[in-house]
Amino acid sequence: MELSSRKDIDVVVTGGHLRGNWFTLIGPLATASAALLFADIMFLGVDGIELNQGLTCTHAQEAEVLRMLARHSKHLVVVADSSKIGNVSKWLVVPHR
Repeated sequence: MELSSRKDIDVVVTGGHLRGNWFTLIGPLATASAALLFADIMFLGVDGIELNQGLTCTHAQEAEVLRMLARHSKHLVVVADSSKIGNVSKWLVVPHR
């Protein structure tokens, strides 16, 4: 991890169940950790970005963790390629504001 050597950045890993090749942490431990964490900046990967629906993803447990992290972050940075724009996936992460 490139960021681990930076002294001015604190990288936090929530714990939980590692979800396959996606390298996301999900489940009760990840959700509980996310509930206790307050971040200045969160980088959020999503599967759908749609003007009326907001930000969505395909996995229910991942959406739960991401919702909590987004709620507890001062700034949210969405990380997605152009194929995600206009798509709505199964689970809401952040509603349209």
